Amino acid sequence: MRFLLGADFHLGAKMAWLGGQAAARREDLNRAFGRFVDFALRPDQKIDAVLLLGDIFDTHAPAPPLVELVARELARLEAAGLPVAAIPGTHDGYGYADSVWRSGRFPASLTLITSPRVSRTTLTVAGRPVHLYGLAYDAARTPPDPLMALKKDDTAGPGLHIGMVHGSLPASPEWEFRRRDLAIPTAELAQSGLDLLALGHYHNHLEKWFGDTLVTYPGTLEGLKYSESGERSFVTVEFADQGISLERTPYPGRRVIEETFDLDRAGMAATELEKHLDELAGLDRIVRLTLTGHAPAGFDATTLQTRRADRFFHLELDDRSLTVDERLASRLAGERTVRGLFVRRMQDRIAASDPAERPLAMAALRAGLAEFGAEEVADAD
Repeated sequence: MRFLLGADFHLGAKMAWLGGQAAARREDLNRAFGRFVDFALRPDQKIDAVLLLGDIFDTHAPAPPLVELVARELARLEAAGLPVAAIPGTHDGYGYADSVWRSGRFPASLTLITSPRVSRTTLTVAGRPVHLYGLAYDAARTPPDPLMALKKDDTAGPGLHIGMVHGSLPASPEWEFRRRDLAIPTAELAQSGLDLLALGHYHNHLEKWFGDTLVTYPGTLEGLKYSESGERSFVTVEFADQGISLERTPYPGRRVIEETFDLDRAGMAATELEKHLDELAGLDRIVRLTLTGHAPAGFDATTLQTRRADRFFHLELDDRSLTVDERLASRLAGERTVRGLFVRRMQDRIAASDPAERPLAMAALRAGLAEFGAEEVADAD
C-alpha cells in the first residue's frame, strides 16, 4: 500500500521578498499542487491514497480562484477513485468561522479531520482498513497538550495506524513554539503504536524513526524562503510485508540556493565572484549570495546584482563585506607604530610568497588593515 504525502503548498502566499517576481512565484505554487495530483495519478507510482497535512492555502479565507483550483484537483483524485484525507494547518485553520474548510466547496469524498482534539477516522484503502489519528487546531476548543492522546486505539481492530498532525517536532524547526504549533511529545512516540506519523508545518524534508514509528515531513515542493533550499521531492511511504519504506522522487521546480561567498578566499577579485555567479545562473534559480571578507575599493554589489539579474529568476547579493583601500598600505608602512610594523612584515611576506599563497596573504593584510582602523584613516583623508 502506497501513500503520497503533501503539505505546506501555501497557495496564495504573498512572496513579497521576490519583488516583481512575486506573482510568477505564486503561479509556481499553483502549478506545484497540480503536479502533485499528476504524480498521484501516474500509473507507474501505484498510489493508493493521498494524505494532505495542512497549509494547503496561505490563509484561512483564500481567493475564490484558489479554492476552485484545489476543488478541481481534488475532483481529479476522486474521479480516479483515490481516497484523500486532509487536516487544516495553522495558516488555513479550521477554527475560523469563515475557514475555507467550512465552505463545502470540496468533493464529498474528501475525508477532512475537523475535531479540535485527537480523533480516529477509519478508511478503506486498497481493501484494507487504515486508521487515521489527527486533529484540527482550534484556539478556543483544543485542550492543552492535545497530542498526548496521539496513540494507537487498541479497540480499532486490524489495519494500519497513521497519525496526521500539522505540528512541530522539537528536534527540527528553529522557531520558538507557540501553542498552535502543536509541539509533538517525542518521548511518547516510540510507545504510540503508530506505523506512521505524517507531519506538516516544517518546510524541509525530515525522516526519523521513533521505535517502530516512522515520522516524516514531506516538506514544500517549492521553497517559500531562502532557508528552504536543496532538493524538493514528492514523498511516498510504502507499507509492505518487508516493512515500511520512504521514497523521494525529485520535484521539477525552481531551485532555491543560499550560499556565502568569501571574498578573501577568492583573492578579493570581482572576476572570481562574477565567475561564480555565472556558474549559479539559470532562469529556474532563486539565489541569495551573502558576501563576506574584504572587498576592493570601488566594489559595488548593487551594480553587480543589477548587471547579472536577468540570468536568474531572482538574485540577491547580501553584501556584508568590509572595504579597505589597499593604497593606504604604502603610506602606513612608513609609520613607526605597531600598525606600520604589521604592514611592513605583511608586504615582505606577500613579496616572498608563491602565487598560490599570495591571495591568502593579501587577505590577511586587508583584515589587519581593517582591524587597525585603516578605514578610519581613509575617512579622515
